[in-house]
Amino acid sequence: MNGAPTLPSPARAAEARPRGYAARVASRVTVESIVQPVPGFARVTVAGEGLTAYDPVLPADAFKLLLPAPGDDGFDFPQRGADGLPAWPQGARRPILRPYAVRDADPAAGRIVFDVALRPGGAAPLRFAAGDEIGLAGMRHGYAPASGATRHLLVGDRSALPAIAAIVASLPAAARVTAVLEVAAEEERGLLPAHPGLAAEWLVGPASAGAGSPLEQAARTVAVPAAGAHAWIGGEVGVVRALHAHLTAALGLSLAQVHAVPCWERGRTADERDAAMLERYRAAAARGRDVADPDVADAIELGA
Repeated sequence: MNGAPTLPSPARAAEARPRGYAARVASRVTVESIVQPVPGFARVTVAGEGLTAYDPVLPADAFKLLLPAPGDDGFDFPQRGADGLPAWPQGARRPILRPYAVRDADPAAGRIVFDVALRPGGAAPLRFAAGDEIGLAGMRHGYAPASGATRHLLVGDRSALPAIAAIVASLPAAARVTAVLEVAAEEERGLLPAHPGLAAEWLVGPASAGAGSPLEQAARTVAVPAAGAHAWIGGEVGVVRALHAHLTAALGLSLAQVHAVPCWERGRTADERDAAMLERYRAAAARGRDVADPDVADAIELGA
């Protein structure tokens, strides 16, 4: 897994399967290594036999780590109810869940690499170390544009930069890529790989939150033709929601052309947001919505 990423181009992989979920993966994995590719980020390699079921592999596929809660000596995987959503029976050791995106993958070897945005200043260490056994559950496809897409718009703050870096690394040299990115410090820009067709605008400062924030305003200035375009936007939910509406309502991109990934929410902890999101999914399923449908899932994630 050294050298160029082994991920296929998103267009080629998307021809085999549309947006949505890859084969479900739920596996205990061992943390093989943790390195720091640039200041502000950690690169983690995990391995486990269950990862061989990961297929197909697309850039920035999303998954969650399962980590023991404080005071617990382990964790239990959830069961799936009739609605297909996870649930922990009474007495089960419910884990802490944290979302990440695949940077590189070798399913045949049962191995995945992902990057973690550390808190600015390194205030909080990772909840795991090399040699630990943790859990991994996924995969939700992170980027699957149509094969005819030639123009790519990528927008995100530092929480979304690992996914955006994986997408850029996967794109063919002929692709035109416009990125509007926000980081906490100049040196964090090094996480983004070089690409001959990439034009990147960088904002340096605190993470943007809400409509009207610097990241949203900068992204609104980008001209995106509806034909042949695909967009990926990630960051605080208010920013992502506003840009999703701008791209679809104002610029005329279809829902299939815009992949929206709210990574965090102002005023809520990750655990609080996860609990609220699960309730939204359950409510949608109870109304008869197909929560596995990517457009339905995007609406739920955006709070629509």
